This record gives sequence, C-alpha cells and structure tokens, in this order.
Amino acid sequence: MTLDVVMSGGVLGLESLAGPLVALFAVGIALLLLILGLADQRILLVTGFLFYSAQMFNAAVLPQFTMLYALLAFVYVGMAAMIRGRMPRFDLLTTGIFPAIFVWAALALLLMSRSADAANTLSTVALVIYLAGFCWVVLSAADAEEIRWALRVCMGLIMGVSVIMVYVMPEAAIGGYQLDIVANRWRGLTQNPNGLSTFTGIFVVLAVTPATAVRSLVPAVIILLGTASRSVALALGVVMGPQVLRGASRAAQRVVLILALLVAVPLVYSVLTAEDTGPVDISNQALIRTDNTRDKSWSGAIDAITANPIGGLGAGNDQLSTEEAIPVSSSVLRPVTELGYPGLIPVVMVAFVGIRAARRGPTPFRTLFGFMVIHGVFEGWIFAGGSMLFVVFVLAATLMELEQKRLRRQSQPVLAVQPVPAAV
Repeated sequence: MTLDVVMSGGVLGLESLAGPLVALFAVGIALLLLILGLADQRILLVTGFLFYSAQMFNAAVLPQFTMLYALLAFVYVGMAAMIRGRMPRFDLLTTGIFPAIFVWAALALLLMSRSADAANTLSTVALVIYLAGFCWVVLSAADAEEIRWALRVCMGLIMGVSVIMVYVMPEAAIGGYQLDIVANRWRGLTQNPNGLSTFTGIFVVLAVTPATAVRSLVPAVIILLGTASRSVALALGVVMGPQVLRGASRAAQRVVLILALLVAVPLVYSVLTAEDTGPVDISNQALIRTDNTRDKSWSGAIDAITANPIGGLGAGNDQLSTEEAIPVSSSVLRPVTELGYPGLIPVVMVAFVGIRAARRGPTPFRTLFGFMVIHGVFEGWIFAGGSMLFVVFVLAATLMELEQKRLRRQSQPVLAVQPVPAAV
C-alpha cells in the first residue's frame, strides 16, 4: 500500500466525519448557550435567531435539518418568554405587517386550487404562519433594545464565522451556489452570497450610534467586496449615508450626495437595461460590475403574471416562472407571481406601513425597515417562511410602529389638573 493511498484514505475519512463532527459541535454550543441563557435571556434570543438563520446556512457545512432548526428557534425564544413570565400579546398581531401576512395567507389558501403545486403552497403557508408565530413570541419576550442587541450579535457571529471559513474552508465558503452564477463570490456560513451580505447590512444598520456604524463599516466593506452584492451596498448607502454624515457640514454632505448620485445613477441604469450574463466573477468585476443577474428572474416573473393574472403559480412556486427554476429575485414581484394580481393587496399593505412610518419620527427600526425595503426590491425573501430576512423585516416593522407610538405619547403635553374651588 503506497503512501498516496494511505493519505487519500485519511483525507476521505476526515471528510466523511466532517458532517457528524460539525453537528456534534453545534449541539454542544447549543447546550452551553442554553445554560448561559438561563441567567441572561438575551442569550436565548441570540440562540433562537441563530437557529432560525440556520435554515439559510451552507449545506456543505451544516446538515439541512430545516424543520429542526425552526423548532429549536421557537423553543429558545419561548423559554426566554417563560422565564420572564411574559405571555404573548394579542395587540401585537395588529401592528406592523402582521395584517399583511394574514391577508397573504388567506389569499394563498383561497387561490390554492389554481396553484401549480398545491402541496408546496400549503407547506409554504404553514411556514409563513410559523414564522409569524416565532416573531410574535420574540416581540412578547423582549423589548426593542434587547431584540436589537440580539439581532446584531447574531449577525456579527455569522459574519465572523463566514470570514474565517473563507480562509480555512475556501472550497465550501466561496462560490458553488445554484446555476454557477456566483463564481468566486463569498458565501461563508450562508447558502447564498446575497444572504451573507444582507446579514452584514443588518449588522451595520443596527449600530447604536453613528460612530459605531462607522466602525462597523470596516468589516462590512470587506464582506461586501467579497460577496459583490450591489443591492446591499445600494440599500446601505441610502439609509446609512445620512446618519454617518450627520456630524459633517452641509457642504460636505452635499458633495458626498452628488458624488454618490454620479456613481449610482449610471450604474443602476446600466444594470436595469443590461441583458442577462454568465457567471459573476468578483475577481475583476466586484461591486461596480454592470451585468444584470436579475434579467431571467424578472422577465420570467412578468411572463408568469401575464399567463396567470388571477391565482398566479401558487404560494411557494415562484421558481416555476423560469425553465431553470430561478427564484423570483424581488419582494415586489414575488407575491404577484405567486398569487397573480391579488398578490398586490399584501404588497400595498406593506407599502402603507412604510409610508405611514415615514411621516412620523425616526427610530432605529425605521432605518432597518427602510434598508430591508430597498434591498427587497432586488431580493425575493418576502412571505418566505424559512427566511431569517423576513423575520428581521417583520420585527423591524412592528418595533418601528411601537417605538413611534411611544415617542408620540412622550411628546404629548401633560395637562395640569386645576384645583376645584371649595364650596362656600
């Protein structure tokens, strides 16, 4: 037996053990976090968010037990609520985009007879309702600042592990996603480079102060260059630019704004008017490339809407809009592709939440909501039950409304009580 055979056998043996070892390590970490969470329930929130995010993790690294991860996420945040003695608040179900979720689910069930895959539609509706329940428990178990902290820690951990993986496990952490359209792009711990970049954007947006946001931009820029996600870069620039420049002079702000427009407008125009291209290679294109990787997705969605104006393809069947089974990469087009024109109803309801919030005072979660809205134009995570991005969107919409209501109550003048004159 030659040395090469022995060495190859050893490598193959290690590869076969990689999955079980990762699973065993994950179980150990989960148990440790459970013990620590009994003392500090914020750790239970972080763990719950990590488990829900695991549904979007890299299958080459972590076994895809999506239902188990979703269940464990619910268990951990539920334990946080139980330890604190907090019961679910039914008034939360009328805030944010919860009403839009319920309308979407009702339409999906009513139109299920027209679905291209009724079983998949039923499964998708169940997952979205489960997601709504998960968000409901999170909102009942913790206040806004605790949720902000837990989300930021969760995103930071995913970013850190992903960067380490890029250098330690490049064969699993770089490229390798569906249709080979992500050549040389980082995906790290996540299944898709766009998922990693969005987690990075959320991490930056949830910074407490402009100074913290600026410091967060250092690792964020590195990851954005590695993932080459233009949608996240655009959304970050729009919502965080004014905050980062808040302390600068008006002249400096105007110069930066003009320069940003001079770069962004031609780039966006070229992207939207370009035809579909081959694999994206970040080694020579990165964030300033002008190809349109959404061409097939968007044109397939429009064709599907035209062919099925009432009922669409059915909830969860958006990938059937193209022969290559490409998901619809737009949270605006996706509901209409799946439900036909009735899908515009929940989309308009979500838009109304944003318009109403824009007329009120700014809050950290309004900034996060704005980031997710801009990003959602180019990514189709809305009404997706297994998406941590949709969880963040639901939480941001609800906490945005709750914070704005609290600020309005605090700003209302307190009327002094006039003493009643004594009877003569």
